[in-house]
Amino acid sequence: METKFTKGPWVVSANKAFFDIGPEDKNGHNGLGEHVCIGVMFKDEANAHLIAVAPEMYEMLESLRENYGANDPTGIEIDKLLAKARGE
Repeated sequence: METKFTKGPWVVSANKAFFDIGPEDKNGHNGLGEHVCIGVMFKDEANAHLIAVAPEMYEMLESLRENYGANDPTGIEIDKLLAKARGE
């Protein structure tokens, strides 16, 4: 299924008391364009990094999924996670 996510990689940038999460620019920083998440509070730094790595984790799950048959329990669980990520 085609995804409609903001293209990765995403990076976390410190912005005053918050972290902004968005696509990586050519310098490896959160570009000034599209933001995925704005204003994750500093106390939630671990969450900001988890959100930022989401595109890579999704791609890895898609890649792993190719190794399992249609009825394999692990493949079924991967399918469920990918569907949740797509909001299905």
